[in-house]
Amino acid sequence: MERGRPKKVRLPGSGAKLHAALQLAGLCWGKNGVQPNHVCHNSRWQECDLPRSTNTILEDIHTGIPVDRLNDYASFFNVSPRLFSEVEMEEYSPEFSCEILKNKYIIHSSITEYNNIIDPIYHYAVASNNEVSYVNRLFSRLNGVYDIYIKQSHYNYVQRCVVFIDTMENSCLRFNGKMWYDSIGLTLTGGILRWSTFLHITYYTADCHVLGYMLTPDPLQSLLIEGRDPLCLDLFGLAGSLTSPLIPDRYYGFARQRPRQDAEHMGATYEQACRDLAVQPVIPDSDPAYAALVERIEKVGQAVPSH
Repeated sequence: MERGRPKKVRLPGSGAKLHAALQLAGLCWGKNGVQPNHVCHNSRWQECDLPRSTNTILEDIHTGIPVDRLNDYASFFNVSPRLFSEVEMEEYSPEFSCEILKNKYIIHSSITEYNNIIDPIYHYAVASNNEVSYVNRLFSRLNGVYDIYIKQSHYNYVQRCVVFIDTMENSCLRFNGKMWYDSIGLTLTGGILRWSTFLHITYYTADCHVLGYMLTPDPLQSLLIEGRDPLCLDLFGLAGSLTSPLIPDRYYGFARQRPRQDAEHMGATYEQACRDLAVQPVIPDSDPAYAALVERIEKVGQAVPSH
């Protein structure tokens, strides 16, 4: 019988990808810790609670990233954990390299660096509401692919979109999404912060033409919501309009999580959801599913008291 600590479960092929990511980011990790680009001098590395021992880093490179450090490494590089966990993702593939390189400026900045335009009290509140342990719990519950249904009161259709919550940072969750406007496919990017009993969701289109904002009750604050299977979140939204320069879009809706897959197959689930969306980007009032969807969405709107 072996003595000592149990061996960590490690992800096959992830060590080579960690090695490549560090090189692409322009970081070193050897025993010569005096170099300015050494990981131990990187405040983001420390905030993500990554190893400070060169031997531990080398072990992760040579034998693979431990499962319990996957999210920490993903947070540091500001990428989806699947980049390291999916065996099919090769370390020198264009997708892997581009994802690391586009985040290089973030990698060399501190997570706790804040924009001075906003009052420091706000930043303190964000940090206190989004401690690493809590964001970890949120990610464990929310990580996945969602079908979203939203409706503005004057439209005779339900707008569909899909979202993939795939990345965790120390202070928030990140997601990518897709929706269609007329015949134009729009790519969405956004983040999720907790504040009190709500999650605050900010998103924008890839061309930065539209910025939107949604609120949803924090499922970790409600056993009723957290226990839903599939997880279903009510959405209260406001966004810049694609049709009017003076009146914003105000809408209600809900997000329903697709059956969860392991990290290796989550990307394929999102790709399938995007294909499904392209086939039917909206639900018109002539569709048999329209009435039930509107009834569900109206329940969200009715939860808002009128004055």
